[in-house]
Amino acid sequence: MTERVYLQDAYLQECEAQVIAVEDRKQELIVQLSRTCLQPNHRDGGDKGTLIADDATTFPVLNVTLDPRRDAIEHRIRSRIPLAPQQIVRCKVDWKTRNRIMRKHTGNHLLYGCSKYLLKQGYTALSKTTLGDTYTKWIGQASQFTEAQIREVFDMANQIIQEGRAVIIEMLPREAALEKCGRYHESILPRSAEEIRVVTIEGLDSDPCIGLHVLDVQEIGGLRLVKVEREGDDLKVFSDLVA
Repeated sequence: MTERVYLQDAYLQECEAQVIAVEDRKQELIVQLSRTCLQPNHRDGGDKGTLIADDATTFPVLNVTLDPRRDAIEHRIRSRIPLAPQQIVRCKVDWKTRNRIMRKHTGNHLLYGCSKYLLKQGYTALSKTTLGDTYTKWIGQASQFTEAQIREVFDMANQIIQEGRAVIIEMLPREAALEKCGRYHESILPRSAEEIRVVTIEGLDSDPCIGLHVLDVQEIGGLRLVKVEREGDDLKVFSDLVA
């Protein structure tokens, strides 16, 4: 099992690790490390980065994925130079990519929190953040929001960004997390999870999430509405950073 350093500190840009397994797959190497600061692909996007050997050989990481069957994080690299188990490497994050994903993903949290505040009603949502499309799917809300109300959500979010609010991340027992976030989240939580990672925007909203976030919403910079799609009862709200 790989120690997930990125969950402890989303701002950490590199860490030292030991290679624990290497698999050769058609001119690509699948590398497992003792620890990693690279986040695997998830709804909020995966990291780009490099592995650097002690002789300064650099291995660009093409993709990072989580194999849930083995609970293993796999780093896919293309290289004719071998890596061997027990070898020590530095795992380095492409910070420009990481920071943009963090800002976009935290922006999704903020929009979601503002929409629930203005609606005065809790509901579940799913978000996806990549370097391209970024959206949050508001479950069952297609009939609740007009275009004008959605723009009001963005206005509120950008006002909070200008003010600045802390983003608090904590691990809570399952029952305490559901009490804090709302029991309507229970349907999207793994049944086996006894502890839940909870993300709170100070004074606004708390949600269960294993993504990466900035520590103050002011770091987002600003959000703009790109488009809105209605899928049956659900609403997909696409956004992007202002800069």
